[in-house]
Amino acid sequence: MRRSFEDQLAKLVAEEMGAARGDHDRMAAVIERLSAALGFSIAITSQGDPQMIDTLMHGAERYAHEEAVSKARIARLIKSIRPDQHQGGGRG
Repeated sequence: MRRSFEDQLAKLVAEEMGAARGDHDRMAAVIERLSAALGFSIAITSQGDPQMIDTLMHGAERYAHEEAVSKARIARLIKSIRPDQHQGGGRG
C-alpha cells in the first residue's frame, strides 16, 4: 500500500532531524528547505494573488507556531534523554 504524501514527508523530516541531532547547520537546512517548499506551494495555490499569499502565509505561520509549541515538551524530553553531542552546532 502506498503511503500518503503527508506520511512520507513526516517520515522524511523525522529521519533527517534525527540524523541532524546536534548539527544546527543541518537542522537549519531542513527548516530552510521546508520554508522554500511552503512558499512555492503557497504561490501555486494562490495563483500569485498577493492578498491570498498573505492570507495563506499568516495561516501557515500560525499553524507552524501551534505545532512547535505543542511539540516543545516532547523536544525537551528528547533532549534530556539524548543530549546533543555537538553543542556548538556545525558539521563534524
